[in-house]
Amino acid sequence: LGVGIANPYTRHPMQLTRAICTAADMRGGDMVFGIGAGLKSTRAAIGANEGEFVQTTRDCISIMKRLMAGETVSFDGPVFKLEKARLMFKPTQSVPIYVASTHRDAFVMAGEIADGVIVGNVAEPEAMAQVVSWVHEGAHRAGRDPKAIQIVAWNIAVVDDEPERAYDTMRNAIAKSVAITHRAVRAAMGIDHDTWQAVHGAVRHGKGEITPALVSNGLIDKYAIVGSAKRCAERMRALEQAGATMM
Repeated sequence: LGVGIANPYTRHPMQLTRAICTAADMRGGDMVFGIGAGLKSTRAAIGANEGEFVQTTRDCISIMKRLMAGETVSFDGPVFKLEKARLMFKPTQSVPIYVASTHRDAFVMAGEIADGVIVGNVAEPEAMAQVVSWVHEGAHRAGRDPKAIQIVAWNIAVVDDEPERAYDTMRNAIAKSVAITHRAVRAAMGIDHDTWQAVHGAVRHGKGEITPALVSNGLIDKYAIVGSAKRCAERMRALEQAGATMM
């Protein structure tokens, strides 16, 4: 469907499992379920459950996998409660679950329990390699084959022989990505704290405008793939060489 991700806060794991398994059954395969934190402001606005993201997501994935396997599930955790819960139909397949995040601990957790990760807006090969190493760390910890875990490079890509207009168009969107990037990934991308703090202040608190001086083309290049077809292809190959398996 290509609609991005769901989150474990605004919908219960049972609802998520029923929805994705129904969609997978209708399609007949080739489905992937992405799970991430979603926007905290949206969760607060609707009074959604709260809980530490990594543990909440781990619990959600565990519950969903058990339900998809046809198990009757009882679970008593800080966010989710189930008592002899099961699907009322038998799924024709177990849908792979990918974790979307910019948090180091979430990537390690995904390596332990998930089928893949969605690495949002990381266009620096060195940073992608670092994320892959975190995922593999989790896989080794859980006794899993790291090569079995898919690494999705989820990037804005614009092919344009005159890229300046593309940079101008995406400057505000990239600023929002910079503001929510976890510090460990920011460090791997070479973004210093002062730059992040200035962008974060402008995005979250209206402290200044999103200008080329604040969000430079160079900063955008750390998050997005922009330029001629040749340049974009080269940058995509670099991410593949760093460990990305899907784009």
